[in-house]
Amino acid sequence: MNVAALATTAALLFFSGIPAHSEEVEVPQRLQVLLDSYEREKERVLKPLERKLDTALVDLRDQFTKAGRLQDALAVNNLISSRGAEHEANKPPEDTRWRWGSGGELMLKGDGTAKHTSWDKWGTWNRQKDGAILLTSQYGDSTIRFTDENTGVVSSHKSGGSTALTKVVED
Repeated sequence: MNVAALATTAALLFFSGIPAHSEEVEVPQRLQVLLDSYEREKERVLKPLERKLDTALVDLRDQFTKAGRLQDALAVNNLISSRGAEHEANKPPEDTRWRWGSGGELMLKGDGTAKHTSWDKWGTWNRQKDGAILLTSQYGDSTIRFTDENTGVVSSHKSGGSTALTKVVED
């Protein structure tokens, strides 16, 4: 920019009647309006995509569970949890019976007690922050993650093994 153009620009700014400090006040307000607009548009565009991904992840987890690919189902479930995509399916069902994939039946009671047909003593269950259930029995701790209202996966902390759970539906 040549000297004449620079002098003209400076003069226009000086004689425009806008004090220099008012621009400092206006810029953050304009910036906030711009950022607010951006955030609204980002949410409008991304929210449906996020919901679509969350639904697809839940579907994939269910497919892996039904196919007996329990470690894959748990990996997908961990991603769901890390995304904060909590679903009703992760809430522990109360006063229900579950067929244990490797044999027997598990009863979960609303008072936090649990009993498997092979256990000599009653155990307990507690809901965890991520929606999973910590199941404590005479044989040690296990984690249950329900993939939907009728299926789940139980993983032993001690052995590392997993098995499927299927809800026993009362006639």
